[in-house]
Amino acid sequence: MAELRTIYYLWRPARAYRPGRTRAVQSILLHSTDGREAGDVATLTGPRVSVHWYVTRAGRVYHFVRNDDTAYHAGRVTAERYSNSASLGIEQEHFDGREDWPRAQVEEVSRICAYLIRSFRLSRDAIVSHAQAASPRGRKQDPVDYPWETFFNLLDQKLRYEWRAEPIPE
Repeated sequence: MAELRTIYYLWRPARAYRPGRTRAVQSILLHSTDGREAGDVATLTGPRVSVHWYVTRAGRVYHFVRNDDTAYHAGRVTAERYSNSASLGIEQEHFDGREDWPRAQVEEVSRICAYLIRSFRLSRDAIVSHAQAASPRGRKQDPVDYPWETFFNLLDQKLRYEWRAEPIPE
């Protein structure tokens, strides 16, 4: 049996989501916010949009919508497997085209993805950018200049372990 690792997160429940799912989880969409932590958290827990997970540039992890519930993050998509009902969303604090991607942030996103892949029995090919999933093509660009090679190398390392996620006691 693989060694067990833990992802610690801050739980901040979103208001905009649907309890449960109408489809099985088939994909993981990576996003970037073009914002900063305080504003991003306010937006992603507000009345209009949501996402399952959020990772700051420093690697702080938030969980807004339970994985078994439907977050509102995808918008119009090219295939049903990317829809809100069939996907998990991970937002990242980042100003596209103006900032690098910190190692701590990419590392945490790879941990979350390893946890989700294991939990939902997905392949690593289930992970796509918002830009890849959005319809029509070109409607979304995020995450811009993402370090995909580094991310997938980190993910492959993380897939050697079993993962669990636990809230940070407050």
